[in-house]
Amino acid sequence: MIQTIGIFIQQYNIGESSKTVQTHFEALGLSCDFDESVFLKQFACSIHAFAITDDRETADHLKAAGIGFAVYDNDTSRLSSFPDALYIIDFVSILPLQQVDRMLLRFLRLPWTILETDRCLVREITEEDVDALYEIYHSSDFDFRYTEGLYDDPTKERDYTRDYIDYQYRFCEYGIWIVIDKLTGKIIGRAGLSNRDGYENAELGYGFASAFRHKGYAFEVCSAILTYAREQLGMSGLNAFTIRQNHDSVRLLKRLGFHFEDTAVLFGKEHDRYFIELSHR
Repeated sequence: MIQTIGIFIQQYNIGESSKTVQTHFEALGLSCDFDESVFLKQFACSIHAFAITDDRETADHLKAAGIGFAVYDNDTSRLSSFPDALYIIDFVSILPLQQVDRMLLRFLRLPWTILETDRCLVREITEEDVDALYEIYHSSDFDFRYTEGLYDDPTKERDYTRDYIDYQYRFCEYGIWIVIDKLTGKIIGRAGLSNRDGYENAELGYGFASAFRHKGYAFEVCSAILTYAREQLGMSGLNAFTIRQNHDSVRLLKRLGFHFEDTAVLFGKEHDRYFIELSHR
């Protein structure tokens, strides 16, 4: 997605220089621009450019031009405040392309693609997904017993979704995601990671449309999420909660490698807590 990156750094950290930074990004297939005035004119409000700076005045120019930027963390930038910056980074010459793309997507308020499996694509939710979720949840064969529901008022659900994007995704960089069937392009459920008060580890959550149950989709997607949690997020373990009567969920968790840990009362009902240690998977 990103094509050009503007590098406006006055003081490089030890081990980095304009040359090492340029070499790194060109190896990733990106062009580097070190001329602020040219960059601002050429890429105002561009969806293909991003910048990195340690200068408050430059950051103001980028913001005014509608260009996304990250702050380079060094002695120079620490003398100023950057409350409008979404990201602060300390080494540029090791940034992977995916991270740069994701910083730009976050600035543009576009969803991240989290992962793909053989049959599914998992990505962040958008406000536009809400209508499709209501279609799934209001299906005559959808089982509400074990799945977190939606607000009765779609307006409230959209407000909740907007806040979820702004806070959960932005600050944690994970959450409950949308699952899409690659063959049809349709949303078939939700799955992902969330936090629960009182527990150190995040928890795995999932829910699929009835037509896609008992066909291996949940195992396929959740297995990939466990790998993502370990390799991309550095998580060492995950919880999962289920009602004991939800036999399908219990079987899935055991197949994924979770083991029963203890019980907890959630939403006024007793749930079994399962746990998996990711560092040894």
